[in-house]
Amino acid sequence: MGGTLCDRLMAMSIKALPLLLFTGLGVFIEAAEQPRLEVQTFFTNTVVRFIVSGQEGVRFFYQASTDLMNWAWTGYSAPDCDNCVYYTATNSGPVFVRAIGTPAGVDDFFAVLPVNAATSEVVVFNSPEKAEFVVETLSAGGAWEETGRSVTSDMWPPGVGRSAIPSASADKVRVRLVMHPDAANIEEAVFRYLMDGFTDRTYYLCIMGHDPEPQFLERFAGHVPPVQPGSAFWPGSGNLLTIDWIRAISELKAEADAEWYAGPLCAAGLRLTLELQDGVWVVTAQVVLWVS
Repeated sequence: MGGTLCDRLMAMSIKALPLLLFTGLGVFIEAAEQPRLEVQTFFTNTVVRFIVSGQEGVRFFYQASTDLMNWAWTGYSAPDCDNCVYYTATNSGPVFVRAIGTPAGVDDFFAVLPVNAATSEVVVFNSPEKAEFVVETLSAGGAWEETGRSVTSDMWPPGVGRSAIPSASADKVRVRLVMHPDAANIEEAVFRYLMDGFTDRTYYLCIMGHDPEPQFLERFAGHVPPVQPGSAFWPGSGNLLTIDWIRAISELKAEADAEWYAGPLCAAGLRLTLELQDGVWVVTAQVVLWVS
């Protein structure tokens, strides 16, 4: 799209309105229902804090542009509250910021955002710091092909990674984390660690938002109390044990984020360090991330 900045503004979809201009920064929103976006604070001459008040079940992704043609990801927000984002502007001219609303699933961890007419960007979030991920797109022949890979950041924002793909493939994308080669044995060690101390209620297992494979559940055949897939859990039925992420530190060491849930006021999130000792994965350290 050519022409002046005003021409580009006029040619944009009505979804991008309203457009607010202030002190060299433009702000607009793309979402199914218009949330409210406002500037709350100018921290310095170049750092601005935005507040987005949106409806439940929608996650907002923020992008910035100087020409309304090429967009760069700047942050994202949670799907269930009034949300904040910090944006560092430049002094080279007007900067436009937009918030794109997308439905938020309970186990989503990536989004595909438009950069320009030819390129989109896969943004991975809510993942371990320094975790490697692979982006795959579906070819015309029906096969999944690797189109990029990246590593999530340990800087701000932590646990976020980015990879560019052709826009033509934006609706045929999947992302997989590069797991530790011994992931199944690590997962078993984490679950057995979480089970220690609970002996009277059924365990329900969930790995990254999904039920474990049947062959994995066979590792717990005959266990007392019994072990079931997480999808069979209902409040009061037992203990829901969840592995959120596993990150390889080395061949002999790994980290795992895990949760156990027995009720609204009986739950916790843990970060576990595991080491391979005499051929067996053992939890050697625990950090409590949250308690309810």
